[in-house]
Amino acid sequence: MTRQQKTVSKIIELKGFSKEQLEAEVRKARVRLDAEEENLDGLECEYKRMTDDFCLRQTSGALAVHEIGLFYTYMKHMSRQVESQKGIVAMRASELEEKQKSLVVAYKEQRLLEILQDKMDGVQAKDAVRKDQKESDCQFLMRKLKQ
Repeated sequence: MTRQQKTVSKIIELKGFSKEQLEAEVRKARVRLDAEEENLDGLECEYKRMTDDFCLRQTSGALAVHEIGLFYTYMKHMSRQVESQKGIVAMRASELEEKQKSLVVAYKEQRLLEILQDKMDGVQAKDAVRKDQKESDCQFLMRKLKQ
């Protein structure tokens, strides 16, 4: 193994390590995004439940005047929370996308280095075959000269 091949193999090893770290970061980012989406779903369900309850009470006539203000305030608060949570989900999604892009770059870099290493191995094997052939030719010519 030549010095260049050793260097390339060490670089591939380091790229593999960084790729594994990026994969772990992507998994963590996906877990965070899933948790935030779950939280958003819970808030949206609560908001829908409250609006349905409000509509039901309003149509049945069992809604007192002071309760209208309470429902309105609570629903406005829930609406703000849902919008805030949507922003958090969008931020987590962009973080995940960024990490996935960096992971793809790491995969490409490692693959390019592996291709380089394969080419270097091929060149070394070709040189070894050529060297063996030269030795065989030399031995053949030496035998011919002796005769």
